[in-house]
Amino acid sequence: MYKQFQAGSGRHVNLNDYPNECPECHSTITPNFVSHHICNKDNEILYAFLVCSNSKCEVGYTAKYTSEHWNANPAPYDFQKIFKGQPKKTNLSPTVTEFSHGFEKIYNQSFHAEQIGLDEVAGVGYRKSLEFLIKDYLIKKYPEESSIIKKAFLGQCISKWVDDPRIKKTATRAAWLGNDHTHYEKRWGDKDINDLKMLMKLTTNWVESEILTEELEKEMPK
Repeated sequence: MYKQFQAGSGRHVNLNDYPNECPECHSTITPNFVSHHICNKDNEILYAFLVCSNSKCEVGYTAKYTSEHWNANPAPYDFQKIFKGQPKKTNLSPTVTEFSHGFEKIYNQSFHAEQIGLDEVAGVGYRKSLEFLIKDYLIKKYPEESSIIKKAFLGQCISKWVDDPRIKKTATRAAWLGNDHTHYEKRWGDKDINDLKMLMKLTTNWVESEILTEELEKEMPK
């Protein structure tokens, strides 16, 4: 099944394979075509604005199409995906993400979950990213202890190996709130995910400060 329409200047376009499921109500449908846009910088890409044909839904969305023969008339464009855009990322410290790629990846996945309203899932993800941050930081400091650090509980890692009192204070409290998001009943009922993110930001800042200070001391010894 395809939709043919005129794209201007006597040119026609065939949209092959409409998406047959609405991304909002998930009904099996044939969507209603409203309009299109062919990218000026890359004629191989076309965006079609569609509307769910279910009268109880009627939500609009954008579908992405591509063509290897966009110069043809009619030009065939094949359906690729429902276009949802790229999730926004948090600008994390490059000093930290350089040694903890896992922290960066998990934190941003959690931030994405939070953006789309999955706050309960996001809290668990932030807690996991904290564990990667602390363990990668400690492994960087104590590489000879890496096998032990990897297997240890997060709380044990913080209490046993974290020496900086600022990191210890904020990381401990971030772990408390992070653990709250994994439990049936919360201990810290007056705190929410924003408090967890603030504690993680402080922890990241203190880790960054310690690393940069140590590097400066090495570059400028007494």
